[in-house]
Amino acid sequence: MSKMFYDDLSKNSEKVEEKIKNISPDENVAKDLNDCVDELINFKAFEKVLDELPKESHTEFLELVVKSPHDETQIFAYIKEKTGKDIQSELGEKLDKVFDDLTNELKPHDEVSKETISESKPPVK
Repeated sequence: MSKMFYDDLSKNSEKVEEKIKNISPDENVAKDLNDCVDELINFKAFEKVLDELPKESHTEFLELVVKSPHDETQIFAYIKEKTGKDIQSELGEKLDKVFDDLTNELKPHDEVSKETISESKPPVK
C-alpha cells in the first residue's frame, strides 16, 4: 500500500511487522497478513476521521485523500479546519491500540489452541 497521511502516527506498527515475520517464514503468508493489517488500519483511520468530520465534508475529504494520500500536512489542516480539532494525537492513540491488540492476537500456529482451530473449521458431514 502506498504511504498514507496517518502512517507516521503510530509507534507500534513495527511490533506487528516483527510478529508477522516470526509467525510465518513463508513470504506469501506474511504478505497476506501484512495486507490484512494494512486494510484494518486503513479502515480504523478513516473511521476515526469520518466520525470527527461533519457529514457534508466526507466527500471532499475523500477526494483530497485520493488526490494526495501521503500529504499529512494538507489533510490534517483540512480536518482541523472542518472540525476545529487537531486529531493527530487521538488518531495515533487509536492506531496504537489497534496495533497493540493485533500484537497480542497474532500467534504462531503452534501457539493456537486446538479449540480455536476446531472452531474455525466447518463441521465435517
